[in-house]
Amino acid sequence: MSESASEVSLSALPAHAARFFGQAPHWHLLAALPAGDAAGGARALARLLALLPAARRLPECPSRLTLTAVLPAAPALAQVREAGGAAIAPLLHRLAPQWHGLLPGLHALDLGGGDRLLLALGAAADALAELHGAAHGLALLGHGWPALLPKLPPLCQPQAGLWLENAAQPGLQQALRACGMQEAADGFCHYAPQWRPRPRVADRMAAPMPHAAAPARCFIVGAGLAAASLAGSLAVRGWQVAVLGAGAQPADGASGLPAGVAAAHVSPDDCLLSRLTRAGVRATLARAACLLPDGEGASWAVSGVLERHAAQDRRLPESWAAFLGPDDPANPGAAPASAAQLAQAGLAGAPAGAPAQDLSEALWHAHAGWIRPPALIAAQLAAPGIEWCGGQRVARIRRAPHGWQALNEQGELLAEADLAVIAAGFDTRALLAASFPQAAAVPLTALRGQAAWGHAADLAAGAAEGALPPFPVNGHGNFIPDAAGIWVTGSTFERGSASATPTDEGHAANWQRLAKLLPAAAARLQAQWPQARRFAAVRCAAPDRLPFIGPLAPAFWQTAEAFEATAPAFEAPWVYAGLGARGIALSVLGAEVAACWLHGEPLPIEKSLARHLLAERLKASRQQTDCAA
Repeated sequence: MSESASEVSLSALPAHAARFFGQAPHWHLLAALPAGDAAGGARALARLLALLPAARRLPECPSRLTLTAVLPAAPALAQVREAGGAAIAPLLHRLAPQWHGLLPGLHALDLGGGDRLLLALGAAADALAELHGAAHGLALLGHGWPALLPKLPPLCQPQAGLWLENAAQPGLQQALRACGMQEAADGFCHYAPQWRPRPRVADRMAAPMPHAAAPARCFIVGAGLAAASLAGSLAVRGWQVAVLGAGAQPADGASGLPAGVAAAHVSPDDCLLSRLTRAGVRATLARAACLLPDGEGASWAVSGVLERHAAQDRRLPESWAAFLGPDDPANPGAAPASAAQLAQAGLAGAPAGAPAQDLSEALWHAHAGWIRPPALIAAQLAAPGIEWCGGQRVARIRRAPHGWQALNEQGELLAEADLAVIAAGFDTRALLAASFPQAAAVPLTALRGQAAWGHAADLAAGAAEGALPPFPVNGHGNFIPDAAGIWVTGSTFERGSASATPTDEGHAANWQRLAKLLPAAAARLQAQWPQARRFAAVRCAAPDRLPFIGPLAPAFWQTAEAFEATAPAFEAPWVYAGLGARGIALSVLGAEVAACWLHGEPLPIEKSLARHLLAERLKASRQQTDCAA
């Protein structure tokens, strides 16, 4: 094999994609630099970003593109700007507010118009192994590729073009042939193995929709964050989605919370929940930025959030110490709170007569804030391709000869579509059981929550200056002082309770929680507390406290003698449930994971994380139930 692939310009990758994948609804272009300094990473990223405007000039370019950059670390945007010039300036302007928290791992950033930038940061071998979604064009930059090439075949579409910056690396040509790369007349290497690739079991995350299949019709039963987020993720990919809600308006369940905190979980070992919520809050705030206005009177804000925790808790991972520089793109934006921030929260001292507070431990989350879930739900449901159908009480769903049907209690047809999704909060459990008796084994539990809220203007008259923080505070409970004119505090966590009726006991518990979290704010609210409004709802939780989304395993909906067979994604009913108290943090991320997986697009998070969100993980739970029986 000659070195002609290195003589072709990297800018020819979009034209290659147009030639071989002109009918594809989505293109994925990947550039990888195994090693190098920050300047080298900036040049590599600038070259990749420059492919987007080049692709957009092609008539065959689809409506959505994903650019994936595999780099040792995130460069400073100023370096990328210097390397790329005016051609990528609009993209860098779009990326600027998202250029934070870029720790080792995979990050999905919004480029606008349905386009994404995925940053896979860290050791190249680890980063490549965590990617999911085959590319239509790949650029291998720098050196060190012979040992890494075996990682590439699962990331290549058949006939994917491979561009080499340094084709003369020792052993590279032999390694290319061994991986199924063949030189073609256009100067690229093509992925054209002489054998039929067989994916490893570890790389299969069930069977997605065939790549060439056109988006179809879907109905989603539910009216909250889960239903709206999935509807939005499918609609942007061309689906026609009917959202069936029992109430006249959406957000009539737990997602009707007047306002909630959007902040990531933090743990010393950077556990699974911490990594998922960090990606999830980024996804939620990015979608809010696309759909909701900001500024005065807005229904969301990146205000920063103060988190209080016990003095003995060591909350930040030790590995983060290397990324805490103020200008470091990897800075996670979580750091010990300053004395000024504590003082703003009214925690510099306790009011006379209040119990002593340990104020020594608190974290400041710079890239966090608050959001009003009903506003985000309404904005997502307003997207083209989505039809809101209120007052539709779905009693069961059933398989039909050409798709799925939703029926009411009288057996009347409410909706029919190729794909059916149940995303009805805790009601998901009853609807599944009514539709498929064996689905009663799906492990969902009730998690009741009650919050209190009122109008922020009512707190202004006669109040001591500085008694309320200018930002949300969370910990054991939370307090939002001013979410577009309202304050909100709560919430209770009552496992096993399915009552949505507010109680005096819940109201008293919220007062006690607030008095411990923010004594000064509690004192300010004390006179008005009896008249404070109450919100109660039942959330839906899974045993591992993580949501699950995607097609149910056959064991939960097929007959016992048939459930060992693997059902394609369309043939199985889908479920999106188990968000618990983390709907704000995880609903958009879960929807994007499912939509990307269904379409064979690159996942927004690592494969190892995504597996913890897909409904296929419930297989083990069903087996355990059978054994216990």
